Amino acid sequence: MFLQIGETKVVLQQRLVAKVDKAEVALPFIKLGVLSMLRDGDNIMVRTNIGVKLTWDGNNFLEVSVAPSFKHKLCGLCGNYNGDTSDDFQKRRGKMTTDVNMFGSSWRVGSRRLCGRPERARDSSQVHCFERNLSGREQIRAVKECSYLKSPVFAACHTKVSHVHYFRSCLMDSCECARGKQCYCQAFKAYARECSRAGIAVDWFNSTTKSSSSVSKKCGFRPVLPIKSNHF
Repeated sequence: MFLQIGETKVVLQQRLVAKVDKAEVALPFIKLGVLSMLRDGDNIMVRTNIGVKLTWDGNNFLEVSVAPSFKHKLCGLCGNYNGDTSDDFQKRRGKMTTDVNMFGSSWRVGSRRLCGRPERARDSSQVHCFERNLSGREQIRAVKECSYLKSPVFAACHTKVSHVHYFRSCLMDSCECARGKQCYCQAFKAYARECSRAGIAVDWFNSTTKSSSSVSKKCGFRPVLPIKSNHF
């Protein structure tokens, strides 16, 4: 993950490695007038003086928060921050689309070698992808694993944040998941994070269910506490 603030360049890598201007730094790290970085549980948190905050888990979870001063000034994969979700799928050159793959592809960055590979034909339906790519046995396993989102661990959050989108995303991840990997962890962590934003704590370890203990060990989870509303 790459971030540039003025002349300062920050790279957040796998396994929670952080580099500033190409040099690896120990956390906590502060560059006066620019940014600060620290460990927040299993994540790296970056706060910048321009009002942008990043939370990175060293693997595949990234959360970007911005100050209200950025309203109507953004574009890209996270939308334009104007309060209207109907025009968020705006491609890099300004044209609107309803195709999520076209939208995502228009914002790709990187070298031609890494990002110029031909697109695989994809069905825009998550459920079709799930049914097409997995065998019957694998489908049963994926549904069983993803159904953890419906378990008592998240029960207090279900009335605050719908788990349906995260469940479908979990099934979608199963389509791309290599054997032996716990791809469901990403959906669980994202949902737990959203629950915390709604003021609901998710404590994997104090749950009375055996499945919770098993998932927390496989995914390396720690308790997720409520996030205060004042970020900046």
